[in-house]
Amino acid sequence: MAPGIARRYARALMALAQDHASEWDEWLTDLAEVLSSVEGRKLFFNPTISAASKQDLVRTLLADRDEVLYRFLSVVIQHGRERLVSEMAQAFHQMLLAREGYTEAVIETARELDAEERESAKAALDRFLGKKSWPSFRVAPDLIGGARVRFGDRMVDASVAGDLGKLRNLLTRANQSEVSR
Repeated sequence: MAPGIARRYARALMALAQDHASEWDEWLTDLAEVLSSVEGRKLFFNPTISAASKQDLVRTLLADRDEVLYRFLSVVIQHGRERLVSEMAQAFHQMLLAREGYTEAVIETARELDAEERESAKAALDRFLGKKSWPSFRVAPDLIGGARVRFGDRMVDASVAGDLGKLRNLLTRANQSEVSR
């Protein structure tokens, strides 16, 4: 239920953002990071701290920022939805990427890629998708080599581990066919 609520708030914020969406995306991401820290959780998610005090905290964190963003977050606090700020920030980011024509993707590799390799992987993904991608990179040593890419509800596995798994399945089926003859 919470992800749907977070998306509704993010959609409302996107409608308010207009030309400020990229800037707000950065601010929301920063705020979500602060709130995910131990200190942020202690302050912001403490039921003994009043909504007004939490709004003051947000005002301090967003000093010199857009007033509309502050008012939006005040409404979030008034409705007791402050625990959803991280999910709202993530949903807002995904909406911004979609609005700007990007496809969000996760590229997993067996080892850390340097900047040139990341750029090359992004360029290859852009060509594969036929549009701009916004990849995040993760290290997954169990891949042995190659890469696994997830975007939308699809996955492309070009890893050594994936190839070995396919080979294992092929040999198992071949062995079962031989045994059944």
